[in-house]
Amino acid sequence: MKVKVYSATFVKKNGESRLMQFVRPEDFTAEFVSTYLKTYSPKEKRALTEGLEAVFDLDSKSFKTFNWNTIVGQPTTQEQEV
Repeated sequence: MKVKVYSATFVKKNGESRLMQFVRPEDFTAEFVSTYLKTYSPKEKRALTEGLEAVFDLDSKSFKTFNWNTIVGQPTTQEQEV
């Protein structure tokens, strides 16, 4: 299936840079949810500090937090087969 994938680097709390390939919740398709997120509920939102976003990390195949406040450069996006 094809989904919109973001690729961006941000600086973690410990000062390390991290490149992450992820899917934002607004880009989840029904097929993506049924394949990867069996228990995903869009009504269940965590309270996050401004600039932080819960995203689905494609490398770890789990939810992670992306820090838009410490982004390095510009994110890229592309439709990608996952």
